[in-house]
Amino acid sequence: MSELLGFDLTVSHEQSIRVLTPIIDKIIENRAQQDSEAMSGVLADLIPAAIAEEIRRSPREVAKALAPEVSLAIEEQIRIDRHAIAKALGPEMGPAIKEQIECEREAMVDALYPVIGNTIAKYMGDVIKSINQKVESTFTLKGIKRKIKARVQGVSEAELIFQESMPFTIRAILLIHKASGLVISEYQPSEANPLESDMLAGMLTAIRSFVNDCISSDEMASEVNEIEYDDCKIMLEVAGYSYLAVIIKGEPSKAFLQKIRETYAFLLQKFGDPISEFDGDPDTIPEQIPEHLEQLFAQSEKKQEDDFPWALIILILGAIGAISIPWIWTSHQWQKAHNLEVQTRQALLSSPELSVYAITPNVNRETIQLNGRVPNEYLRLKAGQIISEIIPDLTLDNDIVAVNLPPDLEAAATEVNRIVEILNQLDGVSITATYSQGNVTLSGTVVEIADLEKILDSLEGITGVSSVFSRIQLQASPLETKFYFESGSNKLHPADRAEGIPKIAQFLNQYPEFDLMIIGHSDKIGGWGENQKLSWQRAEAVKMALQQQGISAQRLKIQGTTEPPPGINSTDALALSRCVRFELFRPIKVGN
Repeated sequence: MSELLGFDLTVSHEQSIRVLTPIIDKIIENRAQQDSEAMSGVLADLIPAAIAEEIRRSPREVAKALAPEVSLAIEEQIRIDRHAIAKALGPEMGPAIKEQIECEREAMVDALYPVIGNTIAKYMGDVIKSINQKVESTFTLKGIKRKIKARVQGVSEAELIFQESMPFTIRAILLIHKASGLVISEYQPSEANPLESDMLAGMLTAIRSFVNDCISSDEMASEVNEIEYDDCKIMLEVAGYSYLAVIIKGEPSKAFLQKIRETYAFLLQKFGDPISEFDGDPDTIPEQIPEHLEQLFAQSEKKQEDDFPWALIILILGAIGAISIPWIWTSHQWQKAHNLEVQTRQALLSSPELSVYAITPNVNRETIQLNGRVPNEYLRLKAGQIISEIIPDLTLDNDIVAVNLPPDLEAAATEVNRIVEILNQLDGVSITATYSQGNVTLSGTVVEIADLEKILDSLEGITGVSSVFSRIQLQASPLETKFYFESGSNKLHPADRAEGIPKIAQFLNQYPEFDLMIIGHSDKIGGWGENQKLSWQRAEAVKMALQQQGISAQRLKIQGTTEPPPGINSTDALALSRCVRFELFRPIKVGN
């Protein structure tokens, strides 16, 4: 200090600074050691101004001085408080990137390409992989279902594949009051990051108002239906005092968009008053409204699930039915025709006179056709008659050819014996046959009239047989009855007229295809001529009695003989020979 006081003021300014600087440095150093806090307080007010002044004077020098320390300072600050750096730099990142794009667009593209390019490539790779999988499954069950679904919805299959490859998710569903912009009700998935519904509702209301006031034409009312940003969309359904906003990520299906409209229409119809009068109090909103919004979300999830394809299964079953039903019906018809043909062959084989001929039946829908060759017209008609009886519902087309060969009498006799041998194997049948010059005479007994019919049919169909005369007796039939007469009389006994004649008439009425041979007999008393006449008169008397019962005379043939009836000999009582007996016959003349 003494030096300072003794200092000559006349010395120059530079010399003064050179002299005083060490002294001042020493003073500041000593003061800092004595009271550092006081020195810091004094200098704190000066440093910012000093730095600002220095930056103003020499910005480059200041930047060069601070540059090596900035990175270390930022690194240390990140270590101390990472979020502080983010908060400080966040607001400026957008403008900075925008400015950089304006200055050096290509540099920004080069810088961001490795990140954005890889991201897009990975995303599109996943999408293309998904599309390839769906294209490869074109002929699988899912592929067929997708084709049908695309045809039903009226969209291309490519569009449907793209929708399936990029499924949509719902971020939020908001029911907003149109005038106030207040949220009436909302639904957000619990696993998603919740959106600020009130702020979003206010912004949407503002956007609607702006569009309606500044863009929409007065002549035609219009509304904002969709707001699209990035891969998200806000679908708006507007009506009355409110609108429904659905925030969707991805591409929604047309079916879900229709579901949005249906849900909103239902809410307006059922809860129109509380929606229009909403004043911000959530207690005035029915509980069903949030439930329906949740159901709308659930519907979107359900639509995208790979549930069991019932519609496709039903369609496939319908297609199978459309194919199988005609096939089943055709198979049934074929089986039915086959069974009828088998039945027809068995019927033809069961007829002795036709069993040796190759007759082929062919059933086609409602017609049965017979093909083959037989030796005469009778057998041709006989085959047709058999088929008509067992299958009366079908139309008969008898194409059997009657060859009409000259008869071989020896072969005919052999065939008669063969047929008789076969017929005798039937229960209750015991017959014999005599063949002579085309005529067959039968004798014996049968139990049923049906057996007699079968016998006559079999023999009449043999080539070389022109007529069959039957003396076969029916066991336990009215024809087994004999009418006995008094000696020398041709008058019927009253009991026979009252009981026997009606029974025979009834039998003939029951079997109109048969005729009756009435044979009169006489005893040996008297001359031959008288006895012959008497036997004839007795047969005539029975014929007249049957005619009185309504039997046609053409069906009644009479014959008289002086011989005793079969089974009666000369040692028996003469009364047994004075009788009339009956033989049933069916003469058929065939041009063989």
